Amino acid sequence: IARIAVDQPVAISVDTLPDTTIRGRVDKVFPEGVTESNVVYFPVRIEVHDLLPELRPGMSVDVEIITAEREGVLLVPDNAIQKTDDGGKALLVLPPDGGEPQQRPVELGVTDYVQREILSGVHEGETVVVPTTTRAGTSAEGMPGGPNVGQRATMAVGGPPGPPPR
Repeated sequence: IARIAVDQPVAISVDTLPDTTIRGRVDKVFPEGVTESNVVYFPVRIEVHDLLPELRPGMSVDVEIITAEREGVLLVPDNAIQKTDDGGKALLVLPPDGGEPQQRPVELGVTDYVQREILSGVHEGETVVVPTTTRAGTSAEGMPGGPNVGQRATMAVGGPPGPPPR
């Protein structure tokens, strides 16, 4: 809730209108939380810009509040980021000659919790190591252990293949 502010854009989707995104903006963030089933919610009022006749009072909708947008940024999978001993952040980068991966400090930007913006430390076209796992502790044959557990995959660092982090 700390990143939500008045006038941020929102994208509203409705199950009954699967190919339609309705635009709006945050009109008000209520300062006091509401407790429901031991969970605290903070109400947010949304002003709808594209008021469609198919929308009805009381309909359930999904609202995505866009707290940040970036274009032309360098992205890596969020799970590729490691913590360093001194509390910083780093990526494992493969050298161009294919040697052992080297830990390289990075400066991070925004995230959508799937991908993370990299502000400095690696460059487009470099290859980073991304940890991969299979279902907890099982191999392809369903036995404990196996070759897939804890393996690492590599990927080239590049620009955004899809939408930027929000």
